[in-house]
Amino acid sequence: MKKTYQRPQLVKKTRLATITASPSAPILLPLTNG
Repeated sequence: MKKTYQRPQLVKKTRLATITASPSAPILLPLTNG
């Protein structure tokens, strides 16, 4: 149960990292946060 619950968080973190590194971060960040 814990593994399945932690995985989405990891994916979110990596997604955030890729978005922050991307040049269109200001546009995509609100989408991921909201």
